Amino acid sequence: QSHSIKHNQSLAQLPQTHFTSSTMDLHSRQSLLDVIISRYNNMKQKKQISRLMYVATKVNSSNSNITPLSVKELHESLFAKLSEYKVSDFPFGLLFESQDHCLHVLEGKTECITQFLSLLYQSIMEDASCAISNVKILNITDDVGAFIFPRWSYLNVEQFQGDEDEEEPQFREDDTTGKTWIHVIHQTEHKILNIGKKILPLGPKQMEMFLNSATANVPYLVPSPMIMSVLGKCDMCFTLKDWIQIYDTSVDIELDNEIIYPHPEGLKYINELQS
Repeated sequence: QSHSIKHNQSLAQLPQTHFTSSTMDLHSRQSLLDVIISRYNNMKQKKQISRLMYVATKVNSSNSNITPLSVKELHESLFAKLSEYKVSDFPFGLLFESQDHCLHVLEGKTECITQFLSLLYQSIMEDASCAISNVKILNITDDVGAFIFPRWSYLNVEQFQGDEDEEEPQFREDDTTGKTWIHVIHQTEHKILNIGKKILPLGPKQMEMFLNSATANVPYLVPSPMIMSVLGKCDMCFTLKDWIQIYDTSVDIELDNEIIYPHPEGLKYINELQS
C-alpha cells in the first residue's frame, strides 16, 4: 500500500500535458509510418544468404589440342565472372574433388548464387572441354541467415578411403518418396557444415592446415568418394538444366472460383466440427 501511495504521489508531481484527439491521431499515424518505413529500409538492406549443394561428374577431355581447366580452376574462373557483385557478396563454401566426382557446398547472396549456376550451366553447354557434367542439385535453401564458411576453399579427397565406420547406403526399390536420398543428402550436408563451423574462427593459415589434415583428423566429417559417387546417381534430384528451366519460368495463378465463402456443401470448418 505504501508503495502505491508513493507511486501516486510521484505521478501527481509530473507536469500535466494536454493532448487533443487530433494531435493524438496525428502522432499515432506518424509513429506507425516511421515504423513501416524503418522496416522497409531494413528489409531492403538485409542481405539474403542462400546455401547450395550440388554434385557433378568429372569429364576427361578427348581433345588433346586443348588443355582443359581443372575442377578447381573451372570454379575459380566462374567466380571471376561475377564481376558485377562486390567482393563481400562473393560465394563462400567448400569444394571437394574425388577421382570421378566433385561435391560443392556454396553460400552467398541469393542473386549471386543464381548467377553462378547460370554461368556453370552456360560453361557446360558451350565448352566441350568443361571439367564437369551431369550436375545434380542436391539441396538449395533461399535464406540461411548467416554464413557458416569464412571463405571459399578446396579439398582434394582422391586418396581418401573414407571413415572406417561408414557404410554404403541401401536403397529400397519400393521407396518412392526418396526418404533414403533425403537422409543421405542432409547427413552429408550436416557433416560439411560442421567443418565450416570448425574453421569459421580460424585465420587463413590455420584453416588451410585444418583442411589439409581433415581426412586424417576428422574423417567422419569429410564426404568420401563412395558417398560422392552415390549422390551422383540420385535420380530424384533436379539436374542443373531442369533447375535453370524451372527457375526461369514465370508462375501464373488463376482463381476459377471463390472457395472460401460460400463454402461448398460437405465442407465443414473446424469450429463447426467441434460444435
